[in-house]
Amino acid sequence: MSIAHDASAPGAAPAAPRAPFAVPLACFLVCTAVCTIALLGVQRLVGLDGRLVFLGQFGPALGALATMLLLPRSQRLPPPPRVPRAQFVAHACLALGAVALIALGLFLGALLLGLPARAPVFSGGVFALFLVLQLLGALGEEAGWRGYLQPALETRLPRLPATTITGLVWALWHSQYLAEPAFFVSFAVSCVGLSVLMGHLAGGDMLQRTLVAGVMHWLVNVLLALLPSFGQGAASWTIAIVTVLVALVFLVLFRFARRRRDRRSARTVN
Repeated sequence: MSIAHDASAPGAAPAAPRAPFAVPLACFLVCTAVCTIALLGVQRLVGLDGRLVFLGQFGPALGALATMLLLPRSQRLPPPPRVPRAQFVAHACLALGAVALIALGLFLGALLLGLPARAPVFSGGVFALFLVLQLLGALGEEAGWRGYLQPALETRLPRLPATTITGLVWALWHSQYLAEPAFFVSFAVSCVGLSVLMGHLAGGDMLQRTLVAGVMHWLVNVLLALLPSFGQGAASWTIAIVTVLVALVFLVLFRFARRRRDRRSARTVN
């Protein structure tokens, strides 16, 4: 039996210790749940309009922060590496293109379904405040989901399953929809589609991931507030179908780009 790679053999290099996983992951999920519930209590106590701002959106960011502060250094996850500025800008531009495709798909879906136009919820200065608060809320969510949870899963899993699981957790976090199982299924599919899309476009360190995914999340939320309501039933699947199709388009593009890059590298080596 060959012992060339046996770590127990004399003189063999010790195996590199695996990064912590279960403890920080469990801590993040518990802290996120506790922070979200606490923020919902504050919202009800203060009487903030949930259409304007949802304080629970900051739960994932606070959950990530609490996890990094509570755990000893030996139990903390290694931070994801920063990507070069050119790559960050390129992916940010692709993210805007993805949102444009989603907007087009939702607009066409609303036309095909004959959905009535939605009356604006806010106008003037209140609408400007709505945009700012929605952006802050989206960044708060994405600091936890794409900034912390997804990189944690990527220490054990390839990116596609990591983004899929992140999307499922994201959907379950919206526990208010669990009371309507039929709607929740379409909502969960939408979350997974968006998670896969954002998770592949938002790379780099925590800040880079949060910025790209947060802006995407914000723009999609604003779109859904401005476009006709897709409501319940078959119409609610429009969002799920559009997001999954756009995610598949970008997955194919990324796969093509990777193969092209690999062929170019092989020619350079030869």
